[in-house]
Amino acid sequence: MLGSKEDGCATLNAVQLALAEYHIENAHIRRATVKTDGAAAYSSTTFTLGLTWMGELTGIRVERHFIGEAGQNKSQLDGDFAVGGSMVRRLVKSGQDIR
Repeated sequence: MLGSKEDGCATLNAVQLALAEYHIENAHIRRATVKTDGAAAYSSTTFTLGLTWMGELTGIRVERHFIGEAGQNKSQLDGDFAVGGSMVRRLVKSGQDIR
């Protein structure tokens, strides 16, 4: 997200990539439920409407989207993403090719 705040488009792209990768390894899965916190990026029109296209884009249709309270639906995965994201940013700043 290039150091800017998360927005509906960026988070939607992340969901699309995650579902596409998941579908490659789990082709039998055709439906999903998405649970997000109430952050603006997840409750935006762009994100919400974009979820309706996931079935066509990834092979996994999002049937439900539950929005919780902002900041209250964190998990250990959030911490892992934060650590991984910091590491990637450091590598990019140092000039490393992270591909």
